[in-house]
Amino acid sequence: MGLLTVLLATCKIDKLTKDPPPLAALSVAPGRVLDSAAVGSTAMHVDSIALTSSGAGALAWSASVKVGGGWLDVTPKTGTTPARVHVHLNPAGLDPGVYQDTVVVSAGQAVGSPARVPVDFVVAGSGPPPGPPAALAQFQNDGVTAVEPGGTLTSRSAVFKATVSGPAGSSPVRLEVEVKAVGTAFTGTSSGSGASVAGGGTASATVGGLSDNTAYHWQARAVDQGGGTSAWVSFGGNAETDPDFRVALAGTQLVFTVQPVTTIAGAPIAPAVRVAAQDPQGNTVTSFTGDVVMTFGTNTHGGLLSGTKTVAAVAGVATFADLSVDKAGGGYTLQATAGSLTAPSQSFTISPAAAAKLAFTVQPSMTQAGATITPAVRVIARDAFGNTATGFTGNVSLVIGNNPSGGALHGTIPVAALVATSGRTRPGTVIRAYVTLTKPRIVELLLVTTVPAMFLARGRFSPLWLTVVVLVGGALAAGAANALNCYIDRDIDQVMRRTARRPLPAHTVSPRAALTFGLVLAAVSLALMGAFTNWLATGLTAAAIAYYDLVYTLWLKRTTPQNTVWGGICGALPVLIGWAAVTGSLSLRAVLLFAVVFFWQPPHFYALAIKFKDDYRRAGIPMLPVVASLRRVGVETVVYSWLTVAVSLALWPLGMTPLYGLTAALLGALLLVEAHRLWGRARRGEAVRPMRLFHWSTTYLTLLFIAVAVDALIQ
Repeated sequence: MGLLTVLLATCKIDKLTKDPPPLAALSVAPGRVLDSAAVGSTAMHVDSIALTSSGAGALAWSASVKVGGGWLDVTPKTGTTPARVHVHLNPAGLDPGVYQDTVVVSAGQAVGSPARVPVDFVVAGSGPPPGPPAALAQFQNDGVTAVEPGGTLTSRSAVFKATVSGPAGSSPVRLEVEVKAVGTAFTGTSSGSGASVAGGGTASATVGGLSDNTAYHWQARAVDQGGGTSAWVSFGGNAETDPDFRVALAGTQLVFTVQPVTTIAGAPIAPAVRVAAQDPQGNTVTSFTGDVVMTFGTNTHGGLLSGTKTVAAVAGVATFADLSVDKAGGGYTLQATAGSLTAPSQSFTISPAAAAKLAFTVQPSMTQAGATITPAVRVIARDAFGNTATGFTGNVSLVIGNNPSGGALHGTIPVAALVATSGRTRPGTVIRAYVTLTKPRIVELLLVTTVPAMFLARGRFSPLWLTVVVLVGGALAAGAANALNCYIDRDIDQVMRRTARRPLPAHTVSPRAALTFGLVLAAVSLALMGAFTNWLATGLTAAAIAYYDLVYTLWLKRTTPQNTVWGGICGALPVLIGWAAVTGSLSLRAVLLFAVVFFWQPPHFYALAIKFKDDYRRAGIPMLPVVASLRRVGVETVVYSWLTVAVSLALWPLGMTPLYGLTAALLGALLLVEAHRLWGRARRGEAVRPMRLFHWSTTYLTLLFIAVAVDALIQ
C-alpha cells in the first residue's frame, strides 16, 4: 500500500494507444462462377476461385458446397491463403437446364468470412462453337490502365479483355484465361473467367493471387453457355518463353522487421537491424531491390553511427549487419529512407563498453603535509569511446608518480570503484545516496493517503501497531519501487537536468548496488506485510511494486503519451493497501478513495511535465506536454480535475458528515479554479505557470485526506 504512495510522486501517466490491432480479412475472386456444357457431354469442367488474405498474415480456410450434388465438387477443401480452390463441374447425365449452388469458404472470425460464391452451370443443346477471342489485351487491376506486352503489373491481380463472338443466334459468350509463370507450360485449365456477353462484345476475366517479382504469360478462349469452346489464343504474339507481363508490386511503406536493441558502445547492433518494403496489406514487396539508407532519427547524445549505412534490399529486405553507436545513452532512434519512403525505429539504449582507461576527474590540489587532500581525489574509468564504464567495480590504486621530495602517500589504497569512480567517498555521502534512491519526499503522500484510509475503514483510530506496520512496510515498498525505478531509468536520468544529480548518474552508487538495494527493500517490505497484516494487503503491495517498475517504468513511460494516466494506478494503490490491512477486504468507499487519487494524478503531474518538458524531450520520453499542444494538455487537466472533484463528492452520501462534504466542495472549487486558469492561459498563448497548479494540487490532496481522517474520528 505504502509502496503505491511512492508511485504518486513518481508516476507520470498518459494514455494507452487506442489503435485496434489489424483485422484479418478474407477475399475471394471471382465473386461468381458461370460455366456451361453441351447436353450429353461427359468432359469435366474446372473453374477456380482465388483466395487471398490481408491484415494478419495467412488464414486457414475450408471450402464446401452448400447444397451438394453429383454435378459440383471443390478441391482442395482446406488450406491456407493465398490459394486457389478448383470448382469441378460434371455435366455427365444432366438434362438441359441451369444448375445452381453455392461454394462456401470459411476462415474463422476473419472479415469477409464465410465467403459465398454462387455457381451457375448451364447444360444446353449442342451447336457450333464460338470463334476464337480477338484483340486480346491486359490491364492493371483497375481494368482501365493497359499493360503493354512485357510490361509491369503493380498489384497481385490483373484484368484480361478480348472481343468474343459466336454463330448467329448463339448464346452469350464469356472469356476464359489461363495464366502461368514463364517457364511453366499451359495445361488448358482456366485460371479465371468473367461474365458472359453477347457475341461481338468485349468480355473480361480477372485473375488474382499473382506472385510478386514473377513473370507471367497467358492465353484465352471463348466459352458459350452450351459448353462450346474456341481454340486457345496466346497473348502478345511473342514467344511463350518471353513474359507477357511481370509483377513488381509498388512498396508503399518501410517497416523495421528487426528493431535495434540495447547494445554496448562500439559493438555491432545484434541481431542485425532489418527493414522491409511492404505493400498496403503488410506483404513484403520482394521485387524491391533499391537502396535503403540508415541515419539517426533521434540522437541527443551526439553519437556517431558507424557501419554500412546504405544497403541494397534483397527480395524486399535490407539487412544492416554492422551498425554501431559510440556514445552511451538512451532514447536513440534510427530512421530508414528509400526514395520518398521513411520509417522510424523504436527507441534503444547504448550501454558503455568495458573499461579501457582511467582519468582524474578531481585532481589533487595543494594541501598541508599530513592533511587529507580536499576535495577528495576522484578517478573515473572510461571505455574506449570516452563513456563512463559504469560496470567497472574493480580496485583503483594510487601511487606517487613524481616524488622529488621523497614523500610517502597515506590513506585508503586501493579503493573499490563505485560506478567507475575512485576516491574517498565519505560514509555519510553513501548513506544519503541510498536514501535518495528511495525518493523519501513521497513518504508525505504515503502518510496523507494511507492513514486516513485506515481510520475510515475502521471508523476510529486503527491500532497503533498496525498503523506502524503498514507505514513502515509501505515506506519500504515505496522505497524499493523507487530504487528499482532509478536502476531501470539510469540511462534517462543521466540525460535529464532534473535527475542528473541522482545517485546513479552522479556515480555515487553502482547500478548493481542499486538493483540489490531495491530487491532487498522489496523482500523486507513484503515479509513485514505478510507477517503482520493479511494476504490481500500483501498482494496489493506486491502488485504496486510490480506495476510501477515492470508496467509503468519499463513500458508505459517510454512508449505512450498517456503514461501519466495509467501510471496513476500505482500511485492510488496505497489507499487500498491501508484499507485492506484494517478490514481484510475492500468496499465501495475504498474504491472511491482510490479513484480520487487516480484522477488527481494527471493534473498534478501534467503541471510538472510542462515545466520539465524539454528534459523529457531530450530523454525521448513521450510525456503529453512533449507530444501535444499546451491547449490539449490544458483540456485534459480540466477534465481530470473535474473527475477528481466529482469522485470526492460521491463519497459524501456514503456515511460521511457535512464536515467532509463541505471541505471537499471548497477544496474542489479551488482546484478547478487553478485547472481552468492553466487552460485559459494555454488557450490565450500566455505563460501557463504550471507550478501553481502543481503545488496547489499537493495541498488539495493533503487537506482532503485530513478531512477524511477527521470525519472518521468524529462520527
